[in-house]
Amino acid sequence: MSTMCVLTLLCLAIQTVSASVTIRDWRGASVAVEEGVVDSDGVRVVYHTAGEGPLVIFVHSITGPWFDWRHQMVALSEGYRVVAMSTRGTDKSDKPEGVEHYTMAKISSDIDAIITHFGEDRAILIGQDSGGFYAWHFAMTY
Repeated sequence: MSTMCVLTLLCLAIQTVSASVTIRDWRGASVAVEEGVVDSDGVRVVYHTAGEGPLVIFVHSITGPWFDWRHQMVALSEGYRVVAMSTRGTDKSDKPEGVEHYTMAKISSDIDAIITHFGEDRAILIGQDSGGFYAWHFAMTY
């Protein structure tokens, strides 16, 4: 097997494995967070999740990372399934070219893909800055 083939297979294996990381809040409390990926009409949207219970989705601002929600994730993971999404164009999520891929409708579709991925038909949405606009748009259209 050629070196290039081995490297390609290794890269594919790394992309499909879900990663786990421990996050801490300001008190020092911690929770293990799993990283996952959902397909939203051909766009890979990365999320981080912890806990069990009703689904809560955190939607960050246009430039903020999922990690901004770490304090809330630790606290709420005790009674909820918390999911911090990385919106398209940020962090490890796909970054499709063209402004037409970054509309409120597209990001609302990404939120819907996450809800469906977790087998739910609804979720509690918490948005910060432009994430609040995305959450509002989703609530008004779905």
